[in-house]
Amino acid sequence: MESDGRETVMEETLLWYDFETWGNRVASARPVQVAFLRTDLDLEPVDDGYTYYCRPSGDFLPSPVSTAIHGITPRFALEEGEIESEFAGMVFEDMSHPGSCCVGYNSEKFDSKIARFLFWRNFLPPYRAEHDNGNSKWDLRNVVLAAYALRPDGIRWPRAADGSTSLRLEDLARENGLGHESAHDALSDVEATVALARLVRTAQPNLYDWALGQRTTRSVERFVADNMGRAVAHVSPLYGYDRRGVAPLLLVARSAHASQNRDVFAIDLGRDPEALFRMAPDELRTLLHAPRESLEEGTTRPPIVRIKTNECPFLAPIGTVDGGAALRAGIDMDVCRANQRRLSEHGDLAALLQEVHAPPARESLPDVDEALYGGFVGRRDEARSWDFRNADPADLGSFRGTFDDARLNEMVFRFRGRNYPETFGPAESRAWKEFCRARLLDAPEGAVSRYDAFRAEIEPASALCADDPDRRARLAEAEEYGEALVASLR
Repeated sequence: MESDGRETVMEETLLWYDFETWGNRVASARPVQVAFLRTDLDLEPVDDGYTYYCRPSGDFLPSPVSTAIHGITPRFALEEGEIESEFAGMVFEDMSHPGSCCVGYNSEKFDSKIARFLFWRNFLPPYRAEHDNGNSKWDLRNVVLAAYALRPDGIRWPRAADGSTSLRLEDLARENGLGHESAHDALSDVEATVALARLVRTAQPNLYDWALGQRTTRSVERFVADNMGRAVAHVSPLYGYDRRGVAPLLLVARSAHASQNRDVFAIDLGRDPEALFRMAPDELRTLLHAPRESLEEGTTRPPIVRIKTNECPFLAPIGTVDGGAALRAGIDMDVCRANQRRLSEHGDLAALLQEVHAPPARESLPDVDEALYGGFVGRRDEARSWDFRNADPADLGSFRGTFDDARLNEMVFRFRGRNYPETFGPAESRAWKEFCRARLLDAPEGAVSRYDAFRAEIEPASALCADDPDRRARLAEAEEYGEALVASLR
């Protein structure tokens, strides 16, 4: 019997985790490996770390490029892995353990979302693991970027081939002697992440403790409320490494729309605010979201920033940007203060930013596998989902049509095909085969088929492992698997 989400309280721990996937687009990628290592808040391990594998299903072609990077083949996953339903349940149980803070490296942009879409496809509540039972989430990458931007002493900062600073986990581990024996193996990545956390905590304990204390949405919301209308420091990759990822921001307003209830709008005080005085909201919105390649030479985006308080942003008092940090980032604090004074003369800056960021009209929902953000599942359907997951596989077909949410009714058939195709009758087996055939071979309007995309990855994947005979053999195995799967559907 799986968790029903009831509140429990216990001692907090940090659950360090990392996914290896086939594909890198979070809505459509499939996990093939996950690793966990739990520590106490002092970063002392409370277990030895462990790994799960997930089998590929019949409606999915594993990415050749991903296989070349992490080296996990479909055959290995089939032999060592769990069906996705069981894999999802195991991941959910670990991440839902009361008092867990789920933390990774760049996890907010990738691993956390991989987990949510995994839970979504498998009738598990996508957000509860990170928020119920005294749980929280965190992303060490923002902390490392903050150390680089604000307090770099005590850490060696590696350089990429082009001379720029690299904050890739494997580069930081190598440069600082942290021992990262197998990059892109999930457990090795987790162990390197914990070692990096220890380094940051030792080198800059005050910064580390501030970030740890600000990891929850409640803490960020409190900081925003206390500093609305004031200048604060914001660290984000948004600003680029030439600015060392830091900007002085003027917190201006919260969104006025319920669908954006965690959005806060701000102005980058390090940039010229002139556009906010002379451009209409529609013009600002267009310029803000225009593709980079469409911008005319010399055109810059307006200095408008949106912060989501539930995505582990690094915010701190403006005084955190001391003279050294400002000099390294090329920030002239006198200019920032002048820009703040000028913005105080704007008629209604809050209303302007709220209009610029007004949510667009909802587009048609994507494929149900990717429709996680199409609305929250109601309480009745969430309860029914627990019943569905705990039912005998032979009885799962009876649940189709019983959910209020049409997305869930559609996913019942897919869930059965991916996990329990042996429970299908002859007509359902034919329908499942046709679904897989269409999913892999048909090309959506304006796009290529999943099979054509699979074939297009073979050459770049081969280049990635050209100097590694073992990896080349694994790639050939992945290609053979994909071709055999497609042949079985024709």
